[in-house]
Amino acid sequence: MGENLLHDLGMKNSSFASADLPDHGMIAKGYEYYKGKFYPMIQSDINSIPSGNLYSTIDDLSIF
Repeated sequence: MGENLLHDLGMKNSSFASADLPDHGMIAKGYEYYKGKFYPMIQSDINSIPSGNLYSTIDDLSIF
């Protein structure tokens, strides 16, 4: 997916595996709402289904 889709589209700051992400702190983080407050969500890679996880920046998502 990375080589045949993301790379070809120019999405250089996106990946389906968190280990492949650039380390510049611009990747959006997920949050969950619990008892009136937002908490950072612990995210893990989902590799067993086609939709998987897409880690991305807003600029890359606009390309997608």
